[in-house]
Amino acid sequence: MIRDQMMVRQYLKADFEPLWTADTVPRSYLESSYAKNKNVFNHPELREASHIVITKGGKRPTEADIDQSCAALATEIYKDLTDKPVSDMEAFLDRAKAYAKRGEDFGVQVQGQRLRRFARKGRFAKDFTDEVFAHSIPKTIIPPFVSQFGYHVVWLEDAIPARTQTLDDVIAELRQKIVPEVRMLKMRTLIDKLAKQYPAISNLPGVRRLSNPQPLELLELSTSKPVE
Repeated sequence: MIRDQMMVRQYLKADFEPLWTADTVPRSYLESSYAKNKNVFNHPELREASHIVITKGGKRPTEADIDQSCAALATEIYKDLTDKPVSDMEAFLDRAKAYAKRGEDFGVQVQGQRLRRFARKGRFAKDFTDEVFAHSIPKTIIPPFVSQFGYHVVWLEDAIPARTQTLDDVIAELRQKIVPEVRMLKMRTLIDKLAKQYPAISNLPGVRRLSNPQPLELLELSTSKPVE
């Protein structure tokens, strides 16, 4: 078994992998990958963020005393986060849980929500996105502000510049990224060919080792990430 594995690895490194490198990726594969991932290379300015929102049923409270309490709680949360900084977005969202009971005491909800990436004009209201897009330093906390939905304290994970690129603009980048996918595809093609060519021995240990692309996948995916 160990010998079989060594032989397969030797074949992969010495014979198979050199056939499929960034320089030998067919252009048709690059065109297909670009088409599937066009929004990665063409998009407006984006923000990636999470927020702690203090809201009453998804809206800013209309009662003056409750609204004032919400504003005060948002300020307290922000001060807590600046006095005892968090290291990442998950820790920021966890901090919201500590204030859930405080919100319940005066009839509102304190929720931590991961918002992922969004554009200035998109799925969120203008009064929210205008405030978030006024900031651009990643991994910082935006001071409390109010929108039609309530009071927000925002963790800004990233600010992504607008991008407008053709296939030719990104072809070198794509060549590097899709090598693992191309090799896996070509490996499966080779497996099918061997199974048809040598049906009588297709279940022998050596062929079974070769027909499992996992060693190649592990080798390549540990050093290179395919385009999603």
